[in-house]
Amino acid sequence: MIERHVSRWISRLVTSLALASTAQADTVLYDFEDGAQGWCSYGAVTTDSTCGSGAIPASEGLGYFHSGDFDYPDESSFGMVDISPTTGPLRDLSAFAGLSLDARFADVEGYPPYAGLKELHVAVATGFGVNEEEFFAPPVYLTDEFETYSFAFADFQSALTFLPPTASDLSDVTIKLVMYNENGTGTGVLIYDQVTGLDSIAPSNNADFDGNQEVNGLDFLIWQRNFGTGSMQSQGDANNSGAVDGEDLAVWEAQYGAVASASSLSTTVAVPEPNAVVLALTGFMLLMVKRFG
Repeated sequence: MIERHVSRWISRLVTSLALASTAQADTVLYDFEDGAQGWCSYGAVTTDSTCGSGAIPASEGLGYFHSGDFDYPDESSFGMVDISPTTGPLRDLSAFAGLSLDARFADVEGYPPYAGLKELHVAVATGFGVNEEEFFAPPVYLTDEFETYSFAFADFQSALTFLPPTASDLSDVTIKLVMYNENGTGTGVLIYDQVTGLDSIAPSNNADFDGNQEVNGLDFLIWQRNFGTGSMQSQGDANNSGAVDGEDLAVWEAQYGAVASASSLSTTVAVPEPNAVVLALTGFMLLMVKRFG
């Protein structure tokens, strides 16, 4: 187990160093000012096809959109996914440390309003079909107003190996924006703009292990259960080190009581006094003992 954590930590370090050594200035990759720019939308919940122009008012000029019916009865429906151009040479992101995009998720006039988590998953993918490998960033939670979301490639994890992408992986990829059908009901529209390659970005600390947009005692229990054995953010790895340890508890203490904003907890943390954290944790543990003891 220790060897696996060390291997994951070394892999993350190598990724960060490799990307830093080839970093360049922030570059807008897609601005959608002249239409879809090769992006397409897929998914069984699709209510409109936006592989055409797809340009509507956005954060800066025009943007791209995809609306979907999340009440769609087909149980095989995974939700909706938007993908950058898949024909010709794919995008080389190896010179960047991460990505950012402006996005919002809103109701569609004349349709049942969306109810549920507005959870966006951003991924980069190598290959196609059986040879495809997807690397996912920790999810973010959208609002109905445009905000800028940033994603460090060191935070991405392969769906196959749970390791971050290497510079070689990032040299030939598509970008994916995914919203799963299981997170809500009703109809909503994802509008996005200004997909940018970032020169530098620090991996974010995030102690919201259960993804409910709050850092509380439930997140502490996840950290406690996986202490010494876990390796993923959803298992208690708050600082993206590849291991669940005491440093993650320190992040949880600093973020306790915070509500996740649209960007990241690391930049919107409400830090309580240490005594407040201790009292809250003690009370929660007493409640658990009383409940299960």
